[in-house]
Amino acid sequence: MSIKPHQYEMKASELGCVLISYSFGVGILTLPRDLAVSLDTSDGWITVLLAGFIILLLVYFCVTWQKHFIRENVFEYLLRGPLSKWIAFPLILLFLMYFILLAAVVLRYFGIASKMYLLDQTPTEVLVMVMLIISAYAASKGIEGIVFLNILFVPTIILALSGVIVLNIGNAEVEKMFPVLAEGLFPVFEGVFLPLFALNSVIPLFFLLGFLHQKEVKNKPLFISVGITTLIYVGIVIISYMIFSVDTAKIIVFPTIEVAKEIELGGIFERIESVFLAVWVLSIFTTVKLLFFLSVEVIREIFLTKRKTPWLPGIIAFVIFLVTFFPENEAELQAFVEYLNYMGIGLIFIVLTITAITIRVRKKRKTKDLSM
Repeated sequence: MSIKPHQYEMKASELGCVLISYSFGVGILTLPRDLAVSLDTSDGWITVLLAGFIILLLVYFCVTWQKHFIRENVFEYLLRGPLSKWIAFPLILLFLMYFILLAAVVLRYFGIASKMYLLDQTPTEVLVMVMLIISAYAASKGIEGIVFLNILFVPTIILALSGVIVLNIGNAEVEKMFPVLAEGLFPVFEGVFLPLFALNSVIPLFFLLGFLHQKEVKNKPLFISVGITTLIYVGIVIISYMIFSVDTAKIIVFPTIEVAKEIELGGIFERIESVFLAVWVLSIFTTVKLLFFLSVEVIREIFLTKRKTPWLPGIIAFVIFLVTFFPENEAELQAFVEYLNYMGIGLIFIVLTITAITIRVRKKRKTKDLSM
């Protein structure tokens, strides 16, 4: 499999920008509420830090394994083996399913939030369709276009999210964050899967690390991107609880938007939540277009290698649109997200384990051949 049109070479810093924008999708709006419901304490920020550390470890393993197969992604490497290719094929199908389902979830939340706060008279189906069409068009420009748009949008996204945190410091009540670890460490560890879903930027790495030049396969830029994302999530969780308290955060659908509404600047910035939502839409766009690109290219480069497929993006868009409205209510959507969370984490550990075993086996085989 090859998803490197024109042999495009990406810099590690550019890949870091892609990961940052990919991580600020649904989780940035809902994570404070989800953690409040799950932990029932104000310790959610500790859980986010723990999840960030886990993501850093997973990124480290991804980069370490990648050094064994430069200019290939992990699936290209596995498909070259007589045995590992039979493991790679079903995994690729599972990743394809994951991309489509995740794109559908992101679009569903985009439709709900946009209808609640921006375009209350516009049907959700129309909002989702417009975003899907725009994302599909952007994805058609290839990985170069995706990287360029991410570099363009990431500073704005970071600035907006940081502004929500900093401009609300005057409204914050520190005492709402106490006591710390009132129920011990166990609940903090138990709830770690929630922020892992929001911070999970590892899965795109399996496909995008193959675009890096040999000298660019390094940890530092990717660690910085994960660090920035984690700190912003920590800040959003803390400021949400300081303003609304944990009990109130449990019943707010999108706490981060409500936090943005608490900012009072006056003048043209009277409705700051609209500005924040406009920037959040950019983040949704960057997330969906990457998921769409990966979905189309996986099918095109694995299963339809010898056919012209101008119709494929339309088929993928139609499938994503149908799946977007499969959950009938908020409860079903939450269950859908939980399923995707476990599916994504499971796929990461399976791929890392199989890749490590494959590298070890091929090293032994190569050593044995040289000694003969």
